[in-house]
Amino acid sequence: MTRDLLPAADLDREGVASPSDADRRVFHRYTSRGASFPVRIAATECEIRLKDISRGGASGLICEPVKVGDYMIVQFDPKHRVEAQVRWVRRLLVGVTFTNRLSALLVTELNARIDPRRQWDD
Repeated sequence: MTRDLLPAADLDREGVASPSDADRRVFHRYTSRGASFPVRIAATECEIRLKDISRGGASGLICEPVKVGDYMIVQFDPKHRVEAQVRWVRRLLVGVTFTNRLSALLVTELNARIDPRRQWDD
């Protein structure tokens, strides 16, 4: 791809193309259709209604205000409590990264519970 075909926003200071957000993603994201999970942030308990989830993180609507850098515990089920850190916030829509990657099996099982029609999708 030549330089003049790229928008200026996709070029770094030296004029070299930088990877887009999609290129930086390591794991496939699954749409979560608003599945809700309990969350603990410090001493506060609330829920997050997921928009999407991957092995590395998730995004969704949260019922309490949070700040970038906050840590939370997401409880997917009684056996799976996962620590996550807030990476971005847009009002009550948040993006988090999991401190430890989720197993592919757990993400597949969550995806099947959230939308049984998609249990064989990648």
